[in-house]
Amino acid sequence: MAREDLHFRLRIPEDLKNKIEEAASANRRSMTAEIVNRLETSFNIQSELGQSLEDSKKHLAFSEYAFSQMKLMRYLLDQVAASDGNLDLDLLNIIRIISSTTSGAAGEFDLDKAILLIKEATQVNLD
Repeated sequence: MAREDLHFRLRIPEDLKNKIEEAASANRRSMTAEIVNRLETSFNIQSELGQSLEDSKKHLAFSEYAFSQMKLMRYLLDQVAASDGNLDLDLLNIIRIISSTTSGAAGEFDLDKAILLIKEATQVNLD
């Protein structure tokens, strides 16, 4: 450790001090170097965990969005199959409906709103 580093007194339980001494000896470091290394490692792990959590949230949001899109497509396919070809809704209108029910950076999707708009666009009872 550099001589200009901050010095301060620290009270710790004796058994913890013994663990630090053993680890420092095993790692061929001073006790101070062992403590600093362990503190720096804990902060790095905390930072990495925070980033992993943020990444996981983004993946979850995308998965939920994709699942909603699949449910809508399933609904549309079911309605087309049940309509005997009399469904008056073209692909452009479907794309407009999907776009109008998707918002936000995470692509939040409102399935119920999409189904309602499709029913209104077809002007038939799809239930």
